[in-house]
Amino acid sequence: MHWRGVLQVAEENAGEELLQICYGVKPAGLEILKDSVRCSFDLMPGATKKPRFDEFGAIISASGFGTERVRTHNSRDAFASVHFWQNDRLESLSGLSAPSVVIAGSGDGALQDFIRVASGMRSALELMTYCMPAEPPGSFRERIQAAEDQAVRAASWASTSEHDHAIQLRLHESYMEAIQDLFSKPPFNSVPERINQLLKGRPFSKLTLVHPCRHFSQSYALNRVLVCMVQEALSRGIQRGRVEVLGETGVAEVQCVGCKAPPEANLCFGRRHRVQLNPRTCSGTKAVDRTIEAEVVVLRLGIDRGAKATLGERPGGGLRRQLLPYFPTR
Repeated sequence: MHWRGVLQVAEENAGEELLQICYGVKPAGLEILKDSVRCSFDLMPGATKKPRFDEFGAIISASGFGTERVRTHNSRDAFASVHFWQNDRLESLSGLSAPSVVIAGSGDGALQDFIRVASGMRSALELMTYCMPAEPPGSFRERIQAAEDQAVRAASWASTSEHDHAIQLRLHESYMEAIQDLFSKPPFNSVPERINQLLKGRPFSKLTLVHPCRHFSQSYALNRVLVCMVQEALSRGIQRGRVEVLGETGVAEVQCVGCKAPPEANLCFGRRHRVQLNPRTCSGTKAVDRTIEAEVVVLRLGIDRGAKATLGERPGGGLRRQLLPYFPTR
C-alpha cells in the first residue's frame, strides 16, 4: 500500500513527459539498434494504452524469481498446496476440530507458516514481542548479526550445493548456540516456558515441520530465530511430542483421501491426507515407505525457475544468485 501511494504521487507530479505507467501491456519483441533498443508491445485484455515510445536507451525486464512450487511433482492429479500469498486459515484453523498439520519446506514461506500455525499470530514480530520478557541484549543481537554477515559474504562466493550446505549449517548452529546462551540467563530463561504454554493452547493435535537437511535454507533472520527458539523450547518442554521439527526429511507424495482429482488445498482443507515422507539431505534423496496422516498440508518447496521467455537473449547464461538484505540493529 505504501509503494502504491509513492508511485501514485510520482505519477501525478512527474507528468507523462517524464513518467508513464501502462498496465496490461506485454512486451512482444526486442530489436537492438546502434545506440538504443526498440521494443514492440501487445495490449492485454482490459488495457487502455500503450507506451508513448517504442525506442529506449535501456530496458529492464523484471520477470521475478519464478513460480512457487506447491506440488510434489508437475502432474494435474498431484495435490496442490495453497500458495503463499493466497488467503488461508492457518492462524485460526477455523472449522476444524484438532487437526494434524504438516508443513514442508525450509525457507521463509515454510518458517513463517509454521510460526503462524504454532502461535496463532499473524506475524513473526508479534510472536517475538509475546515471547520476550525484555529487549534482547545487544550481545545476542550482535551474535546473530555477525553470523548473518558471515553467511551472506560466504554465499556470494559459493557455487555448489556443498558450499551452501556448509554455510547454512554453520549459520544454523550459530543461531542455536546464541539462543541456548540467551535462555540460560534471566529473565530470558522464562522464554521456553512461555513458548510451550502458547503451543499448549493451540487447537491442533499435531504440528510437524518437515525440512530437507540439518539446517534451514536462506531466510530472514526474524523467521529463523523464532523457529530456532521454538526448537530449543521443544527440547525442554512437554510439547515436543505434539510439535515436531523434522530435519533431513522431505515429502515424496501427498494423497487426499476421498478427494476428486485434481485435489486443491482450499477444497480439501480439513480432509484426511496421506503424506509420504522420505529422508533427504542437500546432496541427495533416498525414498522410503513412511506415511503420516494430516488434515492440513502446506507445501513450500521453493521456486521453479524454469526456462521463462524473456526479452531477447539474457547475457551471462542465467539468473544471478539472489542474496537477502540484512541490516544492523540500532
